[in-house]
Amino acid sequence: MKDLNALVIYLCVAFLICVFALFISVISFNHITTIFSVLTVFGFIQYISLYPIFKIHSKILSGNNLSTAERIFTYFPNYIIGIWSGTWKFEKNELFLMLLYGSIFLVFSIVILNKRDIR
Repeated sequence: MKDLNALVIYLCVAFLICVFALFISVISFNHITTIFSVLTVFGFIQYISLYPIFKIHSKILSGNNLSTAERIFTYFPNYIIGIWSGTWKFEKNELFLMLLYGSIFLVFSIVILNKRDIR
């Protein structure tokens, strides 16, 4: 079961990162901008957000109340990826949110590609 959880987690994270890269490349048409943006969001920002992720998660586990900003932060993809990489477990609502983020980026990419005149 742990291997299946890991497979689902890897597939969701890969889907989100690939669709986000597609979205950035559709906007910019520049490979350097795409690489820099994806590495910044899912590399640098992911590592900076590790402390708040584990601080908020320890509050949740101890039963303390979360502030509104902390509650909103728990819906961000970086928080979900951080929790998944620490526990190797996922819940249905987290999986739904990750697929929703990926679908939103995919829909916006398709809309932009349809509106843009590509020669």
